[in-house]
Amino acid sequence: MGMIKSVVVVYSPEWVINNAIENLFTEKHDVSVIATNNISDLLSVIFARTVSSVILHAPERDYIRLICCIRHQYPVLPVIIVQKQILFSDMAVARWFGNVWLKDFSSLMVKHNENIQIDSCVSDNRFAGNECAPACNKFCTGKPGSERVLKDTRKWLGLLLRERMGSRAGAKIVSEWLASGASVEKLSKQLGCSRKVINHYRRMAIKSLNILNNERDFLPSVSLRDSPLPGYLSGKCKVRDFENEY
Repeated sequence: MGMIKSVVVVYSPEWVINNAIENLFTEKHDVSVIATNNISDLLSVIFARTVSSVILHAPERDYIRLICCIRHQYPVLPVIIVQKQILFSDMAVARWFGNVWLKDFSSLMVKHNENIQIDSCVSDNRFAGNECAPACNKFCTGKPGSERVLKDTRKWLGLLLRERMGSRAGAKIVSEWLASGASVEKLSKQLGCSRKVINHYRRMAIKSLNILNNERDFLPSVSLRDSPLPGYLSGKCKVRDFENEY
């Protein structure tokens, strides 16, 4: 057996999937894989050991503070997100925190016979890597707390949505109002505009983001949530120490 060159941490709340992802790489002698279904254990391992990369089987859009907590301490640690479906909100979060790579679970499992090397995931186009340089080092306020993190990332999602839609008003209605789950009729009364206008912007967003299942995927595509992470962010964010390197 060769010397272990890297340590990879795998997290999934589902044991079966956690085990499947772990088994993809355990035959490699130069990689040590640590799998867990507990977020506290995940963070303990990351903060206690030198880790090469982290693989998370979780909707990135619902784990904002977890990603922030990791990035807060390790600005350039590769984070590979494995999901059943990648949405616009996931891509927005990946661009916000930087060095985050997205891969749908089915495609990953299909490639299991190709001897995938964990350390090459962040340079392998099968993992659909996003921009390495984070936007958060320029736009984040640096203040700890889940509400602050959510506010900053939601604003970022709104900016990216405006780029896609080509409409400032439309992006604002979608990201600040429709994303909350409010009905078109309620928003029509609150905003003082017709339901036709709101429906127009909703359809524009659906088309711009290429959302195939409107009823199921619209809200998750344009909204972000906090992760079930105990405690709160504290201390200096080390992303700013790398500001001049990006």
